[in-house]
Amino acid sequence: MVGRAVSRRDYEEPLLRVEDLVKHYPSSGGGRRNSQAVRAVDGVSLQVETAETFALVGESGCGKSTLGRLVVRLEEPTSGTVQFMGSDLTNLGRRQLRPHRRDMQVVFQNPHSSLNPRMTVRQIVEEPLVVHDIDDRIGRVDRLLELVGLPPAVADRHAHEFSGGQRQRIGLARALSTEPTFLLLDEPVSALDVSIQAQILNLLVELRDELSLTYFFISHDLGVVRYLADRVAVMYLGRIVELASVFDLFASPAHPYTEALMSAVPSRDPEAGSQRIILKGELPSAASPPSGCRFRTRCPMARPECATDEPELRLVEGDHLVACHFAEEMMEKHR
Repeated sequence: MVGRAVSRRDYEEPLLRVEDLVKHYPSSGGGRRNSQAVRAVDGVSLQVETAETFALVGESGCGKSTLGRLVVRLEEPTSGTVQFMGSDLTNLGRRQLRPHRRDMQVVFQNPHSSLNPRMTVRQIVEEPLVVHDIDDRIGRVDRLLELVGLPPAVADRHAHEFSGGQRQRIGLARALSTEPTFLLLDEPVSALDVSIQAQILNLLVELRDELSLTYFFISHDLGVVRYLADRVAVMYLGRIVELASVFDLFASPAHPYTEALMSAVPSRDPEAGSQRIILKGELPSAASPPSGCRFRTRCPMARPECATDEPELRLVEGDHLVACHFAEEMMEKHR
């Protein structure tokens, strides 16, 4: 068994708190003084409970991967705070941040590019142990490989000798090597074949339950999210537009964007007719988002007030948060 001390697992407060997080990138405007910044993440607040699987979904370009990288300090925020187990990570220097690196690990999207082809599997999995000066490395590597469903005998082979699913298992073993509490999973199955996706998802569920892990799961696939997540945040153009339990979100989506994303999920009923919602237009530029509601230029429910009044993320029912002027109307439609 690989696991950290019980006191870490039983942390009572929300494990992660994000407050008004912002990340703006300079626009590639040819050096023009008035060029606008790209608002990749533009005022996001959320919290993740211990041992919870929190999912973040949205189209490509909505800012979800940037938000994930901000949470684990792979990117520096423009403003806002990230608190992990009560510590404000945004105010820590590299040396002060290092102990938290053990507790926050990442599994990247593409297992073909996230593993060094010149290193053996043992070297890949062992590298975090060397960085954090953790002993019993050979024994740990063998146990970690067994934990993710690989025989220890593969440890002396190179990553290019394995299939995509096997490489992702190696990436998981590397992420688990420091016995983390929190895993950022950035589209960990999107680059895999569908049959292999199911194997990795089942492995993630087994590891979460066995090791009491907390997942921050980034995906564009609501079908995958429905299987794995406890709560879901829907992101559009740098902002959270809906946040609810996975049950509430699928039973009664309260934002037109969420409804459109969900319409793309294949129905469990083979006889059910397809009611795919095709959004008009392209995702607007994050350098100059629309006034008022950012989704209004593509929204089938848009009304004049949507162009002038930006909706706030508000409670509409229970713990269901929505940024839409007509959330109640949307929810009633799905009852």
